[in-house]
Amino acid sequence: MNPENSNPDKIFNTDKELKNKYAQMIIDNVWKRLFQEGIVNADELIGTRESIENKDFDKFWQNVKKEDVEYLINNYIRQKNEMLADFEKYNGEFNSSAGVFTSDDTSFFDEKISELTKIKDSLR
Repeated sequence: MNPENSNPDKIFNTDKELKNKYAQMIIDNVWKRLFQEGIVNADELIGTRESIENKDFDKFWQNVKKEDVEYLINNYIRQKNEMLADFEKYNGEFNSSAGVFTSDDTSFFDEKISELTKIKDSLR
């Protein structure tokens, strides 16, 4: 057994830290979904941007749905694919129209996608 997994507090703290890392991005999707569902008192239901990482943490995450996180995952997948397409188009050279060097190093996006998938999989 992995010693890190044998301590339930360690797992919770890691989970909480991971959720807090993305809470500010996810709240936008939750607010949008709740508004589309006709809920106008979203701050009372999920907390505010200032409170979701502390006193309203549980309240917020109880109302986050998989679809709220999937939106971010799909956004990172799209950005990763665009980056790879630019790399192929410019053969790894400087893209003068964007003013950037192209790269096929997708580790930034891969990490975001992996972390958000862990969050999504932990939701109901």
